[in-house]
Amino acid sequence: HKGKDKALLISPVKDICLNCHSDFADTIKAEGVHTAVRSGQCDACHDAHGSPNPKLVKDSSNDLCLNCHTKLNKTSRPRRKEMP
Repeated sequence: HKGKDKALLISPVKDICLNCHSDFADTIKAEGVHTAVRSGQCDACHDAHGSPNPKLVKDSSNDLCLNCHTKLNKTSRPRRKEMP
């Protein structure tokens, strides 16, 4: 937390995540990847400091998607069964 980036991070969020998750680098570049993933906004869905949910996601069920996709409703079905 010594840098000039968001929240005093030493590197952009994506770069910090890819330090450990290097196998994910190709996924980010793939066609049809979720916009938040492609733009390196891992922290839009994941909480690196901890979460009671699998894969450190911030919320469970559709509520996670509804944080950004406000035009959807709780009865909408997610397009993907599992997101990175």
